[in-house]
Amino acid sequence: MKKMEQQLKEMGKLEDTEGKKYEDIINLPHHVSKKHPRLSMEKRAAQFAPFAALKGYEKD
Repeated sequence: MKKMEQQLKEMGKLEDTEGKKYEDIINLPHHVSKKHPRLSMEKRAAQFAPFAALKGYEKD
């Protein structure tokens, strides 16, 4: 696949977009929601805490 892409680039049929993919948005400021306040570190960590998917099937 890479060989075909290289051949198309050489023929001028494929635009070289490597490194330019996010050029239009890379320097935009980070979005901060006005509607949803930021979570505390404890609440953010709780999202990744393990949980029992099925209640009643715990190992004794």
